[in-house]
Amino acid sequence: MSIKIYCDTNIYLDYLLNRNNLFGKNIGDRAFSVFNRSLSCEFEIIVSSWTLVELKNKVEFGQINTLFSFLKRKIVKVEHTPEDIEKAKILSAHFQDALHAILANKAGASFLITRDLKGFLAYETLVKVKLPENL
Repeated sequence: MSIKIYCDTNIYLDYLLNRNNLFGKNIGDRAFSVFNRSLSCEFEIIVSSWTLVELKNKVEFGQINTLFSFLKRKIVKVEHTPEDIEKAKILSAHFQDALHAILANKAGASFLITRDLKGFLAYETLVKVKLPENL
């Protein structure tokens, strides 16, 4: 059985929008590397219904569908519930990051992959946090 990882929405956006960091270095390729390694059976990627909500606000559905069709054999789905949202709001006024951590934990992720390490440090009791290049 492979390791399960949960990718924060920013990892998908890095790839789909081929984003650069503040220094102009491409970070979309690092996100692609995570997805490609998943296809090589290193790990499964947990995708939450909350991630899909966030992605739909940022990119076109066709882009999302293409990526997830590519990854479909390696995706583990987890649904968010009103109870999950309430727990997240108790943990933080900025509940979105807390919700991702709760969902990663709920689905049994070994790691939450994000570019926002600082935003997720408070939730390391729920799930270990890593940059994509440190996975």
